[in-house]
Amino acid sequence: MEDVWEEFSEKFVDEEYSGFFYQVKDEVGSGFDFGRGVMYQHGDERIKELCARHPGRAPYCVGNTCPVFAYVENENGDVVRSGHFSAIMLWLLENYGKQDNTLDGAGGNIGSFAWTGSPIELYRDLVSCFAEVRESPKMDSKVKKWAQAHIEHFETQIRQEQGRIDFERMHYQ
Repeated sequence: MEDVWEEFSEKFVDEEYSGFFYQVKDEVGSGFDFGRGVMYQHGDERIKELCARHPGRAPYCVGNTCPVFAYVENENGDVVRSGHFSAIMLWLLENYGKQDNTLDGAGGNIGSFAWTGSPIELYRDLVSCFAEVRESPKMDSKVKKWAQAHIEHFETQIRQEQGRIDFERMHYQ
């Protein structure tokens, strides 16, 4: 990625090459997972510089592809979600959250995942992350309002999923 970063990053955020962006975003970004794609494995500084060079388009692209969660190693040595947004996601919301397209990109990324089993644990982590954003003094009021809407959405999702689980337990056991 280092060898092609300059050319790649310019095309990645260029609206004339939006087809390229949509073709590669899941391969180089977080994809249908929440971790660090290859684009984010070399530090966040070059991502921040890209946003500074292209403040109208790059924050959307970064929001759409950046790692959603921060990860930590647990006592068993497994890498797990920390229950917090990643540093680059928080930075993006702090610095470009006033832009609708940044929030659209981040929201699309957060809502794009593959899952098996009940997603309640994931939804609870997301509620926690959005509550942290909502309470942060660094966030713009627009970002806080966006976070509150997501909290309400995921709380509804938790209730619906719990109702589904309760129904299945009652009906099939």
